[in-house]
Amino acid sequence: MVFLLSSKLRGELLRQQISFTPADSLLVLPVCTMSKYVSDEIGWDRYFGHGGILYQKITAALQQAGAAVEKISFYRYLSDEKVILSNYSCLILPGGDAELGLNRLTALGLDKQLANYQGAVIAYSAGALLLLERFFLSPNYYYSFFSTKSGLGIIKGNFALEVHYDGSEQMRHYIQRGSEILQRPVCAIGNNGSIKLDDDFNLTTVGDVEWFDL
Repeated sequence: MVFLLSSKLRGELLRQQISFTPADSLLVLPVCTMSKYVSDEIGWDRYFGHGGILYQKITAALQQAGAAVEKISFYRYLSDEKVILSNYSCLILPGGDAELGLNRLTALGLDKQLANYQGAVIAYSAGALLLLERFFLSPNYYYSFFSTKSGLGIIKGNFALEVHYDGSEQMRHYIQRGSEILQRPVCAIGNNGSIKLDDDFNLTTVGDVEWFDL
């Protein structure tokens, strides 16, 4: 399994770390999407339906890396559709609320499938956090206070992530706190950065990425 982790899905970053062929099939799993944005089918169509706000942004970025738009599917988590993840060569986990995404994956029975998946996984923002064994949440416009959480534990690398890193002293403070509590270094990814983990968990970085050691 190969992981691409970032704060935002940017086509120019994807192109530097992955390439698709017209035969590759991709599945977007927007399970972290907050209910304040999508709570019903109308909300789903607005954001993820064909031509929706995030549908356009996500498909445009993936196309920049060579994906064929007709081979990109979106998993409609509002229904009880059954999906076999191994049928797809790449999975995409967008951002939102990491805890919510984790709960949805578990409720849908996709957590075990994801743990056994062998293709590529592109995960950004909250979608990247939930793949870790442990993660922390710094206060921002979504989270009122600092907290640590347990994730799926699919990524075995001994590090934590900070996403949307802006270099501020406040964020550095919470990174240091997270590192001390979780007892591991922190990889801080800015909005123009990305990291790649290959099958042997060798790590390469592109763009705005900074490491904070214990």
